[in-house]
Amino acid sequence: MRVSCAHDRSGRGRALAGAILTLGMAAALLSVNLGQASAASGGYSASVVQTPAAGSALAVDSATDTIYLATNSGVIVVNGATNTVTTTINTPAPVNAIAVDPATDTIYLAASPFTPGPVIDVINGATNTVTTSISVPIGITSLAVDSTTNTVYAAEPGLAQVAVIDGATDEITTNVATGTGTRPYRLAVDQSTDTVWAADPSGRLIGIDGATDAVSTDIPLSGTEPISLAVNGGTNTIYVGDLRNSQVIVLDGKTGAVITDIAVGPALYGLDVDQSSGVVYASASFTSTGTTWVINGSTNEIEDSIGRGSTGVVVDQATSVVYEPAQRQAAIFTLTAGAANAMSPVITSAGSSGFIVGEAGLSFTVTSSALPAASISETGSLPSGVTMSASGVLSGTPAVGSGGLYKITITASNGIAPDFTQQFSLNVYEAPAITSGDSATFEVGTAGSFSLTATGYQAPSFTSAGSLPGGLSISDQTPGGWQISGTPAVGTGGVYPLTILAYNGVGSEAQQAFTLTVKEAPSFKSTPKATFVAGTSGRFQVSANGYPAPTYTAVGALPSGLALSSAGLLTGTPAANSGGVYPITITASNGIAPSANQAFTLTVDQHPAITSARSTTFKVGHWRRFIFRATGFPAAKLSERGRLPIGVRFKARDNGTAQLAGRAIRADRGKTYVITVIARNGVGPAVRETFRLKVA
Repeated sequence: MRVSCAHDRSGRGRALAGAILTLGMAAALLSVNLGQASAASGGYSASVVQTPAAGSALAVDSATDTIYLATNSGVIVVNGATNTVTTTINTPAPVNAIAVDPATDTIYLAASPFTPGPVIDVINGATNTVTTSISVPIGITSLAVDSTTNTVYAAEPGLAQVAVIDGATDEITTNVATGTGTRPYRLAVDQSTDTVWAADPSGRLIGIDGATDAVSTDIPLSGTEPISLAVNGGTNTIYVGDLRNSQVIVLDGKTGAVITDIAVGPALYGLDVDQSSGVVYASASFTSTGTTWVINGSTNEIEDSIGRGSTGVVVDQATSVVYEPAQRQAAIFTLTAGAANAMSPVITSAGSSGFIVGEAGLSFTVTSSALPAASISETGSLPSGVTMSASGVLSGTPAVGSGGLYKITITASNGIAPDFTQQFSLNVYEAPAITSGDSATFEVGTAGSFSLTATGYQAPSFTSAGSLPGGLSISDQTPGGWQISGTPAVGTGGVYPLTILAYNGVGSEAQQAFTLTVKEAPSFKSTPKATFVAGTSGRFQVSANGYPAPTYTAVGALPSGLALSSAGLLTGTPAANSGGVYPITITASNGIAPSANQAFTLTVDQHPAITSARSTTFKVGHWRRFIFRATGFPAAKLSERGRLPIGVRFKARDNGTAQLAGRAIRADRGKTYVITVIARNGVGPAVRETFRLKVA
């Protein structure tokens, strides 16, 4: 249940409201913490909670013993009593900052500073649901909660200000300007003095009075880069993590004076204080599992160094358990006071490796951070020829045909709970070997495909050397894989010798001699007509597309002397007087339906020849007629040259004939007229014949 109170500017009102809210809870926490004040002196047991994803920031609800890990996709919720993941709260943007108000069981999430339209999401801790979102003008780098006053503070370094949010109404009540050139980056609240402290990476520590919402203290820390911050409310001591100089600066919260500098290691990003014991934890991430330095808050001396650390550290003030986001692993580190330092295992090596089939001498060593040292084991199938030793070394020569992806589970154990498991991917790369057939048959005009397959890892791509017929190509037809596919174009029937090539970047490419056959039903490509000349040898090649090569037959009468072969050759010498037009049907067939039929016109031309008599007699005074006749094809056109008797005329017709007709006069009796008759039809030279007309 969410508890709310008014944001009373008087200080007294806010203190009273905070007392009403937290009286029972604070008393319970205080008694627990006081009982554990000296538990940190012996050592620490470092454990781990494996999570679905890695995160870089977390917060702890001491009232419910719940841990919240911020990730790129939301918040992972962990039960602190059982160290088990209970749920994940999905968010539309990566979470950059997180804070918890244990008094109201409310979680505040700030989206990444680079997220468009940044917001602060408010989560109900009882239901793990977003109850509202608070729009902010710019990305937030840090959130801090004052449970006593039910106030949330958000650092906005890009605007040189700290936003103040009323936890009861979830509204921004004011923005505290921290000064020109300042960058309030990390926040911490001292609830005992109602002061909000802001670490400025440009070298300042800024104090904000929670009662007046105004800057009350500005402490220059020249030459430093404050990046993390923690406050001990009981001693009014401030701890600043100086990233530039790898040190923790200790300040008196009352006077602002620097008490001392404590040298730690590089990449110092996390600081927190156990309010009951005064122990300070400084966390860094410069190694695969980081380092946490344990500092005695009374002596300001490092008492312990533990091989666990990250970009943040948070103390559960109810249990004194320390939590850190593992960042490089999908896990949360935990530190618990114990008799001596001990660390449950964390696998620090990569989660994948690659071997090559047939290549000896390759190995991968699984490494872990543990105290005492961990033993390594694996479950799952390994490729033939590869084994894992008890010390965690994967080695061997993968056998031919073992290429592929092998997913195994690697476990590190050393007797300190819990064991650490890693899902590991072993890629066994293998050069390709083509396994698909060495021939394929397609048909013109019909869509088809032929699958190309090969062993090898990763899956190879295919190309070809040699020309493919038009309409076909080689491509990856996912999900069908690589194929020769398409519809062969008309006229592409035939046999295509190719070389299929497969390549996957491992070794040399695989090659396969391949025969691609394209069947094609016949279709004529030669013209549907031909002309021969009677008495003259000739030839005409009938041709058609098609594979296998078509054979040809003809239906219809051919002129004597001509014949059509099965190969489509029309040849011979048309017999004399065979001139004319011969309509026939030619069929091309090759066993691929349908056969092709062509209406074919064969023309036989014939030279002209005059066949009529070479003389005639007309009787004076009587009308007479004589017909000239000529053979040949096309029909000859007749004409004459020479002088004819008066009253007699020559008239040509279109059918290879001409007429000589009329009445001879008495004056021409006894005369003979000689003319030349000419026959032409365009076939060869004109034919001339002398003709005599006698008048009697």
